[in-house]
Amino acid sequence: MGVTYDSDMGEDALELLRRVFGAAHAQAPGGISIEVGTRRGGSALLFLTALEELYPDPRPLFLTVDPYGNKPYLAGSYAIEGTYGAAEYLAAKSALDAFPNHAHFLLEDHDFWSRMPGVRLWSAGRPMLLGQGEGRISFVLLDGDHDAVSVLFGIKGAIPLMHPRGVIVVDNIDKATGVDGLLPPHQRWRGREAELAILTPDRQGLAL
Repeated sequence: MGVTYDSDMGEDALELLRRVFGAAHAQAPGGISIEVGTRRGGSALLFLTALEELYPDPRPLFLTVDPYGNKPYLAGSYAIEGTYGAAEYLAAKSALDAFPNHAHFLLEDHDFWSRMPGVRLWSAGRPMLLGQGEGRISFVLLDGDHDAVSVLFGIKGAIPLMHPRGVIVVDNIDKATGVDGLLPPHQRWRGREAELAILTPDRQGLAL
């Protein structure tokens, strides 16, 4: 029986994300992966399952970031009140509880990128500093708040911590009003239910 991914992105976007995630880890192997905006854990489950296929145990760390708590959700030029609360958080924890390489942070995206650089993390009995050496980031999915300020803050926060050949994906880029002219060079992909921007810090892009 196949794995079901509880996600609102659509199957075509999930398939693309699987390929982009694999490409990121092929060209920036062994690094940390981060998903900002976890909802019910569907895409995180996709990525953690992919890590099991890509690496032997112990596998690289995968971090998720979402405050839950019925925080207002910024969707471009407007806010949606009380979007994700206890039900979504419990669903995500249930979906991801079998993966020892996963950790969740109940933080807003701004707080995560402001406070986490250089934080000491432990994996397989060894410490690493987020964004340095073995703690560099291979992949980031930004799917939290979708206003332009949050999207740009996430990109600017992630790039200094990344492997030069790492990959950043921004979901729902069409909702981030006013962000287009401010983004670094990127590739754009449009599916049935999602529109993604794909960036590489080295500006080399990906063969999609």
